Amino acid sequence: MGSFTPVIIRSGVHTSSRTMAQRKVNVSGIDINVEKIGNGPHAFLCLPGALGSIESDFGSLLPKFSQSKFTVVAWDPPGFGKSRPPNRDFSGGAQYFHRDAVWANELMNSLGFSQYSLLGWSDGANTACVLAAKFPTAVKKLVIWGGNSYISEEDMKLYKHVENLDNWSDRMKAPLIKMYGEEYFRKSWAEWNALFANLYKEGGDIFKNDLPNIKCPTFIIHGMKDAMVPYFHAEYFNKHIKNSSLVTALQKQHIQNERMEVGPYFINYIKVGHGPHVVFCYPGILGSYRIQLPNQILGFDRERFTFVTWDQPGYGRSRPPERVFTDDSLAEDTYYLAKFMKALGYKKYSVMGWSGGGNSALLFAIQYPHIINKLVVWGAFSYVNQEDADIFKWFTNTDILGGKMKDVLVEEYGETFFNEHFVMWMNIFCRIHSVRKSEFCSKSLHKISAPTLVLHSIQDTLVKSRHGEFLRDNIPNARLEIWEKGGHNIHLRYPERFNQTVQQFLLE
Repeated sequence: MGSFTPVIIRSGVHTSSRTMAQRKVNVSGIDINVEKIGNGPHAFLCLPGALGSIESDFGSLLPKFSQSKFTVVAWDPPGFGKSRPPNRDFSGGAQYFHRDAVWANELMNSLGFSQYSLLGWSDGANTACVLAAKFPTAVKKLVIWGGNSYISEEDMKLYKHVENLDNWSDRMKAPLIKMYGEEYFRKSWAEWNALFANLYKEGGDIFKNDLPNIKCPTFIIHGMKDAMVPYFHAEYFNKHIKNSSLVTALQKQHIQNERMEVGPYFINYIKVGHGPHVVFCYPGILGSYRIQLPNQILGFDRERFTFVTWDQPGYGRSRPPERVFTDDSLAEDTYYLAKFMKALGYKKYSVMGWSGGGNSALLFAIQYPHIINKLVVWGAFSYVNQEDADIFKWFTNTDILGGKMKDVLVEEYGETFFNEHFVMWMNIFCRIHSVRKSEFCSKSLHKISAPTLVLHSIQDTLVKSRHGEFLRDNIPNARLEIWEKGGHNIHLRYPERFNQTVQQFLLE
């Protein structure tokens, strides 16, 4: 087996001026290494992960906080970093995190902070949760990422993958060996793995019962590329911590995206899961999966599905070049998709599509019936009559658009680009009526042989519900599910119901 790079990202930052600000504070007979920056009214403690230290886990972050607004405290947990001796104590099972929680609270009290907030990563997130539950009046706010309140079978498989340090890359081992020496590093890592293995054998619970006792506002962050902690742990925190919110990092290094050359474009795409049922999902016009499909990327069952999606050619990060508009732009996307999925090695798969992406999905099912297993479309149409053309014409005034979707698209592209391209798409749809005599693909729907699910909301103001009915009546093996609410973007408004409905259909 070659070198393996675990997803335990350490900053490796070391600055002498900051290190000089570190000092030892005696807590219950243990000299704990601490750094304190700033003198603002809001104090918070940063808690590093397994084998972590101030420098390795927060070194580059600490100076970036406002020193007039915050007092930032970070520690090396007892037995880690420079809080040695004593060596780390891995005994006690679930009490492992409770010990750190008590020490951390005593540390903040000894520094003069009776109330404070917490930032915890990985094992530090676990300690932070336990601390917030044990001392609810002390903790103002809680921010966590990369933690887990229990251990599942899937977790154990992931731990097994990183257990052998000989499979780590030299780059990842070097800073930890420098900090601890190889013997202590290997011994501590082995004991950490043994601790979690024993917790799993005892039922897997670490501190699930403590979560309802967390009273403070809690912010949960999860990165898509976190190969050590699956997303369901973030969901569990969000469900069982009453006053919590969950944000997923779907950008920069947190997302496992790739690029592939297809025609004149370098397509930015993501592939999630390893299940036997392969599904491709078209985003809508100006399509960016990070903006339009985050709940599907995160919500599909990764054991049963392999979920693939892209930034539409010429949009999102599939540019440059920018999109060249023609009346056949949606048909072009079907050609690019066939080449793209073939290059990924998929001979047969299901296709989903929303809005303009739903139109492309219809064309794909018509042109490539031998490739497609099942078809799911929502907010899609196969013809444009006068009423539709009037609606699209009305939407060319982008000032009437509102809501979060417009805001994030403007943020992604800039207002000028967004306005020009959105109007261009509306005009293309209008020309289906004026130039093509209303025909988009309605006369070819009978060629779709794949079982088809059509979803449509009666509140959709862009695409009238009669379009869903027409698709149901003219695709041979189609069924229609009408939603009372949700508007044009039901997958964003009601993601859990949407994902459950679609997955059930695909697995039938």
